[in-house]
Amino acid sequence: MCYLLILDPAWVAAIAAVLYAGFTLWLILEMRADRKLLYEPIVTAEYKNTTFPSSFLFGLKNAGRGPAKIVRLRCFADTGVEWKLDNPILPISLGSNESIELHFGWVPFISENYKGFKEVTVTAEYNDILGKVYKEQILNFKMN
Repeated sequence: MCYLLILDPAWVAAIAAVLYAGFTLWLILEMRADRKLLYEPIVTAEYKNTTFPSSFLFGLKNAGRGPAKIVRLRCFADTGVEWKLDNPILPISLGSNESIELHFGWVPFISENYKGFKEVTVTAEYNDILGKVYKEQILNFKMN
């Protein structure tokens, strides 16, 4: 009796339909993840030059496939010292493989705190074209 239920074409068709639906769902989820990668920006920074401690020059690049709209950049030291963009031109839009140079200048009212810091960090907040917000540290370097 049990063998008859397993070999019944209706059961075989039902099991095949469930397996096919599961495989199709898996393919849809994989394609959605791949499609998101087409829009994902990857913003990186490169240390270019300095007139320490008054300023830092950075190269900013979008290494991702999708454009990035950069809405906030911060450059600060581990002691709380912060540098500001000389020309605050935010938001900045960077296309795929596009780059620009940014100059961070000294904030004068905290200049007495510049001694003693050991590392400088640059953080960015940016959006992709779908509106997803990315907040990350894009550069961290140690001072000599």
